[in-house]
Amino acid sequence: MKRILIIVALFSLANWAFSEEETLLTINGEKIPKSYFEYLYNKNNSAQMADKKSLPEYLELFKIFKLKVAEARAQNLDTVSSFKNELDGYRRQLAAPFLSDTNVRNQLMKLEYERMKQDVDVSHILIKIEGNKTPADTLAAYKKALEIENRLQKEDFEKVAKEVSDDPSAKKNGGHLGYLSAMWTVYPFETLAYTTPVGKISKPVQTMFGYHILKINATRPGKGKIHVAHIMKLTNDTMPGKNVKAEADIKALYAKAKAGEDFGKLAKENSEDTYSAKNNGELAWFGPGNMVKAFEDAAYALSDTGQISAPIKTEYGWHIIKLLGKKPIDTYQDVSAGLKAQIGQTDRAQMLQDAFVATLKREYHYEQNQKQLLKLEKIAQKVQWKDSLFIVEAQKIANPLFKFADKAYTTNEFVTYIKDRKLHAANIQSDLDAYVSSLLINYKDSHLEQSHFDFRNLMQEYRDGILLFNVSNSEVWEKASADTVGLRRFFEKNKAKYKWDVPHFKGRVLSCKDKKTVAQVKLILKNEPEDSIDKRLNALNTKANIVVKSEKNLFAKGDNKVVDYYAFNTGAYKAPNDFKIVWVDGKVLDTDPESYQDVKGAVIQDYQTYLESEWIKSLQAKYQVIVNEEVLKTVNKN
Repeated sequence: MKRILIIVALFSLANWAFSEEETLLTINGEKIPKSYFEYLYNKNNSAQMADKKSLPEYLELFKIFKLKVAEARAQNLDTVSSFKNELDGYRRQLAAPFLSDTNVRNQLMKLEYERMKQDVDVSHILIKIEGNKTPADTLAAYKKALEIENRLQKEDFEKVAKEVSDDPSAKKNGGHLGYLSAMWTVYPFETLAYTTPVGKISKPVQTMFGYHILKINATRPGKGKIHVAHIMKLTNDTMPGKNVKAEADIKALYAKAKAGEDFGKLAKENSEDTYSAKNNGELAWFGPGNMVKAFEDAAYALSDTGQISAPIKTEYGWHIIKLLGKKPIDTYQDVSAGLKAQIGQTDRAQMLQDAFVATLKREYHYEQNQKQLLKLEKIAQKVQWKDSLFIVEAQKIANPLFKFADKAYTTNEFVTYIKDRKLHAANIQSDLDAYVSSLLINYKDSHLEQSHFDFRNLMQEYRDGILLFNVSNSEVWEKASADTVGLRRFFEKNKAKYKWDVPHFKGRVLSCKDKKTVAQVKLILKNEPEDSIDKRLNALNTKANIVVKSEKNLFAKGDNKVVDYYAFNTGAYKAPNDFKIVWVDGKVLDTDPESYQDVKGAVIQDYQTYLESEWIKSLQAKYQVIVNEEVLKTVNKN
């Protein structure tokens, strides 16, 4: 993949032919406008580029590149499914930033980061929206929320929450949720929590769960992250005896830790959190909300590194905790990637899409026919989508339901969309919003090349880069590696180029455990063809018993002590105790390689260069290249 990107950076060209633009080059009938050549020339000769090219130099490289791409198209490489699938995959990646509102997302990320700096202690009352969440269901829940809001002006919040909240936990906690931080809840709830003053009660706010009324009890600075180790003893509510023992055990371990015994060793030997026990009880760094409340509160209550908490109980068991470190909230730069991912997995992703769709509506002059929508809603109030009568009646509404980008969309098309997806037609506006969103985004996607200069450039870069890689692979790279006859001929013709500066030993270094193995090895070396020897030698070994070692290579003096001693008669060598019988099998070559295999890497590389040179000559003869010299003089080199 790196190879493609390098090629693209050097030789990329968009395949444009706008009649109003000046044509700089014509290659195999393809007209290439000056504007794009300027774009690529200046892009590849920026201040950051180490190897800058003059205009004539770049023009020559550019022509060669386009000749190769022309050949790729002549071979129909742009029609094969692998090319199309690869290009489609790149397009999806490249299109993503153009199919969202980046500015809105960045603003939201920065807002969430600012909220991370403060935690909010919240109590709430939940009023669920019962039924099918029709407008009537929503209105009934809202009226109930207003009644509760009126009660809260005179009555205690905790008392009312216990009586009326649809959150089951409210019966015990009076609606008290404790401290919350950014990204912990759905966005409308979070926003209300962070914008309602301490001690005040909010207006009702709707989320996907229903209506909420919040009371803000307190705020505190964000806690940052903490690093602790712990020792845990599990409890089991069905086994009271185990719970008593777990408490006694953790208290005994606490006494040992306080007396100075090594906490990590105690954790490793005694903790029943087997995952952390292996690491001396250490847990990964965590922040507020990542642990159960009792554990988190006890951990954050520790102030000094090395401090150990008294035993605490959670729903999982008994713990003692040792503080290993604390650090403040990370910088925006450090958390931005994580924030972006989190936003994409919450209701905030829909907010971003809604903002983007609103932009598209303005861009494409979206207009909705409200009269037609009201007709549909009247039908939907009487007949569900499952009833064929709904489809029949809805399809009678002939006028366009909405339009954008100079195209009208009929009610019948929308009804078909509802039917195919089995949507709940009782909420026509919601279904229509989803339908319009999908149409607008798809329309934007299909017109990216026409509306975004930079996207069009990127797509053509990848398109031509993939074609260049594929055609070069078949004509040069793979061809050179597979053409053994050509490699042999090329080596013989250029043999003098591959001389070594020093002699080389060509063969094997062999080590055996015993004389029996030596006899077997020598028979194999004598009787087996060269390409079978290594396989037969390996067959003498088993996993339990290695009896022979063999290393085949080209060795210069100094590369291997055994070769130096036995082949070049220099140095000293003493065989190891387990492989006492050591010798070499092969021959010393002077400074001339015996075959191209001895210098295969260098020969293949040179052969590729030769094949490419010959290929370019053939392409230059095959395809016509016309340069408009007058237009070339006007190329902007800034």
